[in-house]
Amino acid sequence: MRDDAEGRGSAMVSERPPRESLASSFGAPIRREDPPQRDYDEEAEQQRSTTISIAASLIPGISAVREQQGWTVGELIIQALEATHERLPGHLYPQGRIGGGLFAARGPARAAQTASSGARTKLNFRLPMIDFEVIDRQVDLTAARSRGHLIETALRLYLADDQSTTDDDHSED
Repeated sequence: MRDDAEGRGSAMVSERPPRESLASSFGAPIRREDPPQRDYDEEAEQQRSTTISIAASLIPGISAVREQQGWTVGELIIQALEATHERLPGHLYPQGRIGGGLFAARGPARAAQTASSGARTKLNFRLPMIDFEVIDRQVDLTAARSRGHLIETALRLYLADDQSTTDDDHSED
């Protein structure tokens, strides 16, 4: 022990700087107070359900692709829209399009009656809300009558493409 100026004993204190932990030498992760920011809006990623009316004749093809790929109906719809979006405007009104400039685009009245004469069924699906925004933009860009019109047309084209690919695969047997 050493005596200080007043004559009291005190322990000898080293003047060395404090040691850093080994963790800092090995690049330990830095702790953050705030969680990392996400690249997307959580509200937009929330799932939403909806129902559209489609031709009942599409259901067997939808079921077959879903079983083969393991997709949900929403995933199939996304894939169909992705695969056919460039061709959709020409197929939304196969008997010709009336309007689309000053007036809302539509097919001839006789064509609409023919298209709606077949059996219809409901198709339920879930998608993130952000995907519905994309679909609604496509409805506007393509001048489709509705989401259902756009999705049904995309499914019809996609399933026809899928069927022709499947037929080509079997023609080699």
